[in-house]
Amino acid sequence: MPFPRPPRPRNLPAGTLWRDKPRPDIPGSLWLPDTGYGELAPSMAGYFSSGLDKATATAGQMAAIDPVEGHWAQARLAEKKKEFHTAEEHLQRAAEMAPEKVGKLVDLARFLAKQGRYQESEQSFRKAEKIAPNSPRVIYARADTYVQEGRNLDTARQLLKRYLQAELTPDDPSRADAEKLLKKASGG
Repeated sequence: MPFPRPPRPRNLPAGTLWRDKPRPDIPGSLWLPDTGYGELAPSMAGYFSSGLDKATATAGQMAAIDPVEGHWAQARLAEKKKEFHTAEEHLQRAAEMAPEKVGKLVDLARFLAKQGRYQESEQSFRKAEKIAPNSPRVIYARADTYVQEGRNLDTARQLLKRYLQAELTPDDPSRADAEKLLKKASGG
């Protein structure tokens, strides 16, 4: 049974805004009360469930407007639910519906790598590279995937050095991010 959040002090005047103490344990993290004790309190489980229901409805609306993005959103939701087969089907469908969008192939490649399906991941990355041979987005994503998976680190370093020499757009990851990733790939 989860422990409750600290109660609001009883002696506060009506209308006083009370905030629980800050939790600076992990920079940038959010503290969720009533969690971390093996099982969510019913109120928290309901909160997360309703959020997932809203996201699912939104993904359906997206699909009606833009089927490719709808499949992408449905894939992300399925992945959150650990429905990996369904997630893969949606990512495959998005990539098939938008064969000119390398981002969809990159998303599929990253997903497959997370599943340990490296050969299939490589095939998707190669397809993306064939469509956009020197795309900084593809170069960075492939390097990032290798580093996150702890494999092909020599290749990841080469890709990142190439990325740092590329002409970037505001939509591409920053050079600072690439340098951090290069440091990580180099064991730093």
